[in-house]
Amino acid sequence: MRPVAALALGLLVGCTCGRQKDEAAEATAAEATAAGAAGAADEGSPRVDPPPISSLTVGGRLPELRRLDPMDPRLETARRWAGECDGGNARSCWLLGRAWEQGEAMDADEGSARRLYRRACREGGQGCADAARLHPDQAKAYAEQGCRAGFGRDCARWAELDPEAADAKRLGCAAGWLEGCEEEVEGCGGPLGRCVEQARALAESRPEEARRFARVACSDARTAGCAVYAELLESQDREAAKVAWRWACEGGDAAACEVLLERFDPTPGERARLEALASALRPR
Repeated sequence: MRPVAALALGLLVGCTCGRQKDEAAEATAAEATAAGAAGAADEGSPRVDPPPISSLTVGGRLPELRRLDPMDPRLETARRWAGECDGGNARSCWLLGRAWEQGEAMDADEGSARRLYRRACREGGQGCADAARLHPDQAKAYAEQGCRAGFGRDCARWAELDPEAADAKRLGCAAGWLEGCEEEVEGCGGPLGRCVEQARALAESRPEEARRFARVACSDARTAGCAVYAELLESQDREAAKVAWRWACEGGDAAACEVLLERFDPTPGERARLEALASALRPR
């Protein structure tokens, strides 16, 4: 089986070889997927994927790359994501899936995007929201998986699909979904959302107190207040603010990713990653 990186390299040069082998792999994959879907329906969990995404093509062909200048940075970005995806980096699998679905650099191909989203969801939770969107029959199971991996928007979706899921709000609160925060948090005088509200209300009149409230809502375990905390820190400590913006971005805040792009002069590689992440996080 060819790794994702090898597949992407084939895409980058417009390869259409190995057609018969690819058709056989796709047929086998389709059968395995159907069997996995049946098992998932019985167990209420996401389908188990057939062979790894790297061995599959769509409709017996390789999606063809659009004609781009060899120096186009998107080509190198796609190569890097493919290699990182092969190494188990769920976020890179997700970003590559987004590029495939949206037709960024390569012709849009929903089948390949679906497989990459499922792999990203399985390996780290990052792609579960998109897997749920493209597999509505299993949306609840994918949303739960993403929520348990620490993604607030998946918790919100899980709670919407299953109002009786008690863990959805508890886990969602820790992942930055403020509406899920119902338990009182020490230092907030109420649920976590109150800390964020207080931080915003006191930003002008009592900035030090505002930072204290925001800090409670921005930590290794919580990201809901990181954007507010970053804004409050910028005039005092830009490096600390940058860390808080990064936590907010990685917690699922597209606007925070864009702030990092606009205000902090990222390296070319970091810029490409942030642009892709911001694009992927915007509502569809």
